[in-house]
Amino acid sequence: MQQEKEKPEARDKRRPFEGPVLQAFLTQVLFYLATSCIDDFGAGGWAAIISGIPFWIVVVFLKIRNPHSPRRFTLLFIRWGLIPIVILSFAFLYPYASSLHKAWRNYERQDVKPGR
Repeated sequence: MQQEKEKPEARDKRRPFEGPVLQAFLTQVLFYLATSCIDDFGAGGWAAIISGIPFWIVVVFLKIRNPHSPRRFTLLFIRWGLIPIVILSFAFLYPYASSLHKAWRNYERQDVKPGR
């Protein structure tokens, strides 16, 4: 007997979050790469990472809430929701991330001289 190939529709019903989560992860990687290319000594990259944390917390709660048959809006939010969240929160987090990063770099540069 010849084995039947698995249809893509059946695979999507078993793992409905796989495609949207992968796309959101790749989007975050692209945001991080784009912001790390800014010449601000890494503050933009940290702001991009920190702004993605609330998004991933929401994704975990959405997956826990309805793991087998998510609504269309849930999958749409997971697929595209990271973009507006990162853009808006980057505008608010960048000044804080920049000042924290500068303070950390100044702390690392302090010369500790013996006998002081």
